[in-house]
Amino acid sequence: MDEFSIEINELKRLSVHELDHVLRLSNGAIKEFDIKSKFSVLIITNFGHIEAEIYDTDSRDDVGLTMLSTAFSRIDDASPPVIFLKNAKITPFGQSSPGHIIEQMALFTDQIVGLSFK
Repeated sequence: MDEFSIEINELKRLSVHELDHVLRLSNGAIKEFDIKSKFSVLIITNFGHIEAEIYDTDSRDDVGLTMLSTAFSRIDDASPPVIFLKNAKITPFGQSSPGHIIEQMALFTDQIVGLSFK
């Protein structure tokens, strides 16, 4: 993988984490305005979109994600191009395509083509 690809994938990884952080802060602040909505990150991929909770690797509250995180931490790269998700609702593009819910998953950042929120 060339240096440019590594930088782009790191930018994608950091962008997802920062958007998640901003949305979490907004969820707390919006209570002041009596808005009941809870924002969540939408990750757009080439196959559909994923709505999920972003797993903080410093947290150890989910055994499955901790195992995934530990496996990736054994790689020499200090920050592998991966995002850990929990309760990921995957909605493929296409009307007749069924959605899937995956409890724990690792999403490689090269699969991300965009971000939004819901």
